[in-house]
Amino acid sequence: MMIYKSFKFELILNNEQIRSLRKNFGCVRFISNNALAWHNKCRESGSKLRFDSRDAMRELESWKKEFPWLNEYQPQIIKEAIRDLETAFKHYYAKRLAYPRFKAKGVKESFRVSEGFKVEQQNNRCYLPEIGWIRYINSREIKGTIRSITISYKCKKFFISILALLEAKPVNHPEREVGIDLGIAQFATLSNGVIYTPLSVYKKYRIYAQKLEKQLKNKQLYSNNREKLKDKLAKLHSKMANCRKDFLHKLSDKLTKRYRQIYVEDLKINRMATSGNLLSKKELVDNKKELNKSIMDQAWYEFRRQLEYKSNWRGGKSIKVSSVNTSKECPICHFISSENRPYRGLFKCVRCHYSNNADVVGALNVLARGRIFAKS
Repeated sequence: MMIYKSFKFELILNNEQIRSLRKNFGCVRFISNNALAWHNKCRESGSKLRFDSRDAMRELESWKKEFPWLNEYQPQIIKEAIRDLETAFKHYYAKRLAYPRFKAKGVKESFRVSEGFKVEQQNNRCYLPEIGWIRYINSREIKGTIRSITISYKCKKFFISILALLEAKPVNHPEREVGIDLGIAQFATLSNGVIYTPLSVYKKYRIYAQKLEKQLKNKQLYSNNREKLKDKLAKLHSKMANCRKDFLHKLSDKLTKRYRQIYVEDLKINRMATSGNLLSKKELVDNKKELNKSIMDQAWYEFRRQLEYKSNWRGGKSIKVSSVNTSKECPICHFISSENRPYRGLFKCVRCHYSNNADVVGALNVLARGRIFAKS
């Protein structure tokens, strides 16, 4: 099985290279915004309702005549920016994402090179057309055939992402299958009784983040102190995101290498994170806000996504299972009742008197439903 895999490294740059990269970021931002503005005018006139990269490519010649400085940049960078905008519109047409917005300076800046590059792993450097050789911090070996290179900027650091095409080799899984119950008090509980505690990184840094946000609110707009606080807050949120990703990658790696079939409950996160009809009582609303923050801190969707593609890499399979009444159904007699949960951590069936940890019971029900789904 051939798969695409990305290898990301931090760049080591001098001032001249930083200026060159920033110019390319600005060019990509300008092309993306100009193409979006052109499409909006077409929509208003009714001539073109759907964005097509081929039509935007035809407009490039007129844009280059209007803005001659565009001829100084590589055509492949400009074309890749238009293709990225087309991908954003495809997600919008499929109702997966909102309508594309105009890019702002300093927010998710990147550009991609698909030809004319070179990578020397033994020398920890790569070559980009019209930029030259740039060094990176080599932390692991790049495997496969390199297809493209993406340069990005985040929290005052430059990164290189090398996309490679390689063959995924199946692994020998020690165990056949497992069911996973997701939660807040316990991040993941397996059907064999193994429990993984949550990282809750936002809860750990919450007080410090709120302190910085309060200081930022009281600073004068566009002042140096405000910009310093914004950078400090951005670094803190980047640190929290990196800690969360590291935790999820390590856990998903461990599970996909051990189990061939993984059944995980499909939690409806959007429904769980809404306040519902609790707006009448302030105390209940405050409690729901705290619950929502804890839910979003777990990153269940990202965990399921990692389980799915890593299982495919290693010759296994990850299946989403309905989470309805998994914590209220008895795995022995299948009697469903809210009275089976006398309190949060205990499950005790009122019919057959089966007793166990509530999260383990949920994982057992997920495993049983996953087996039925796999046979059908």
